[in-house]
Formats: sequence, structure tokens, C-alpha cells
Amino acid sequence: MEEWSHLDSLWSVDEVIPESEVGPAQIDSRAGEASASASASATQQEAVARNKFKTRSARKNSSNVIEIAEEEGVKKLDHNAKERIRRMKLNASYLALQALLPDSRRSKKKWSAPAIVDRVVAYIPELENEIESLRGKKENVQLQRAKENHPSTNPTISLNQVDQQEAVFQFCLERQEQEESQLTHLLEGLESEGVSIKSTSALDVSDTRICFHLHIQTNDTASEAANYFEELQDKLISWLR
Repeated sequence: MEEWSHLDSLWSVDEVIPESEVGPAQIDSRAGEASASASASATQQEAVARNKFKTRSARKNSSNVIEIAEEEGVKKLDHNAKERIRRMKLNASYLALQALLPDSRRSKKKWSAPAIVDRVVAYIPELENEIESLRGKKENVQLQRAKENHPSTNPTISLNQVDQQEAVFQFCLERQEQEESQLTHLLEGLESEGVSIKSTSALDVSDTRICFHLHIQTNDTASEAANYFEELQDKLISWLR
């Protein structure tokens, strides 16, 4: 009995009351407590869900910011690398341009890019003048060689007056296809002048040249014949061209 009485003393106000002894007021009170508890729980769960959403959003935003920063960093590094390569190529071009200048090897100090450009601008007219001078020398050398390799085809006629009215003309021609036509033209010219050919002869002086002798007589007086032979010499040259 003592045991049971001890247990009864420990029984709290929260002891279970039989439903038959519970009144309407107690039921409404307990319903309100349950509703408030449920509402508080729902609010707490909603707050927890909101906090989780905010945390996920913050993490996502932070991840996006990091990705954007990394992408911008990569672009900046790529731009810097390209700019470095461009400057290296530009410097190499300036060095190559400097090497073309005649006084670049004598200079011990490093030239700046503007100094190289200024020197090149000043050197271009000098180079043009030198090219023009060398072109003139080349043409002169080529002309001289052409004269040496191909002597003038203009015939040289020598005049030897053997008498007051007679003279011997000597000239040499290159062996060529028009050789016969030249002689024909010369004989026609002499015939038109009314002079008489006393004799003709030809002599091969080489494989490429042949010399002719013309013994001519005129009916002019001695004084007139001397002048006439000189005039005829010029006419012979023109007929043989």
C-alpha cells in the first residue's frame, strides 16, 4: 500500500483524465494548443526551408562569380600573351630594318624605334641616287661591250687618188645576207653619177669580212675631180648602209 501511495504522490497535473471526465472547455483548450503548436512547427519549417534556399542561392551566386572571375582572368592572360608576341615581332622587324642601314654595325648603342625609322627615311633617297648612278654605269659598260663584240657595220672607205681624173676606193664589208644588195645599190649609184669603173677586185681578209677595190675614172677636170672624189666617198658610204 505504501508503494501505491508513493506513486500517487508522484502523479502530476498532466495525469490522463478519462474522456468521460473531460469537459468542453478542456477540449477547446487542447485543440487550440495543438493548432498553435502545428502553426509554430510549420513556421519553423518554412524558415528552415527559406534559409536553405538562401544558402543554396548564395552558394550558386558565389560559384557564378568565381567562374566569371576565372574566365576574365583567362582572357586577360591570353590578351597579355598575344600582346607580348606582337611586341616581340615588332621589335624583331625593327632590328631587321636596322641591320639594312650602312652605319648600324658601327654604332654600339641601341637604337630606338623612332631613330631607326628616321634613319631609314633619310637613307632611302641616298639609296635611290646610288641605284641611279649604278644603272648609268651598267648601261655604259653594256654599250662598251656591245661595241667590242659587234663592231660598227658602217663601212669605212679609203680614197687614193692615183691620177687627176682617176681614184681607187677601198672598203670592207661584213659577210651577211644583204652583202650582194649593198654592192648592187653601190653600182647603181655609180652608174647614176656617170662615172666609169675601170676595174674591181675583192679580197677575203677573214671568214667574216671581205674587202673591195674600185678603180674609178671621171671626166671632170683635175680641179673638179679632186673635190668630186671626196663627195663621191661620202656617197659610197651612204649607198653601202
